[in-house]
Amino acid sequence: MKLTGSRGFWKSIVLIGAMLSFAAHPAGAGVIPFFLTDFSLVNSNADGTATSPDGGLTLTLTGGNLGSGLGPGTTDFITTSVMTVTFQFDYIYTSLDLPGYDRAGYWVDQVLTFLADSNGESGTVSVTVNAGEQFGFRVETDDNTGEPGVLNVGTFQAVNVPEPDTRLAIPLLMWVMTMAARRRRARELNKRGLRK
Repeated sequence: MKLTGSRGFWKSIVLIGAMLSFAAHPAGAGVIPFFLTDFSLVNSNADGTATSPDGGLTLTLTGGNLGSGLGPGTTDFITTSVMTVTFQFDYIYTSLDLPGYDRAGYWVDQVLTFLADSNGESGTVSVTVNAGEQFGFRVETDDNTGEPGVLNVGTFQAVNVPEPDTRLAIPLLMWVMTMAARRRRARELNKRGLRK
């Protein structure tokens, strides 16, 4: 069957179809929606750093070590989640300081959960973060001396990622079908000479 009419119209139909397909199955649906560039590093009485030796696959969060011996300090690496997601990650904590003088953990919605305070502690964490909640990691120091605590985080895996919102897909598809029917009807009327 040969299509007649404006090529631009049919290109629009194909483009809209592609958009509908993308809305139903977005790229990266199984990927955690957290990127290191989405996080902010916040130091309070600390000189901690956040690095990724492999381009964003893992995180190394190093706590403060001002050498002052003057009280506690915190190093936070935080973001705000744009969607609700449950995921898990592996961690390893290292420190050359005495156990208990530094510690590391993670934030979810202003609640801090500590993971480790002694060299060599490791594990796997499963956590749910709701849309709009703050999420991130922290390394604390009690004395800002000795050696800093270091939290290595990696192997992010989605446990569940919500289905994309396709509420707009159905009205858009209905509009495409209506426009195609109107175009077909106009061609029929033109063939019969009934259209002015």
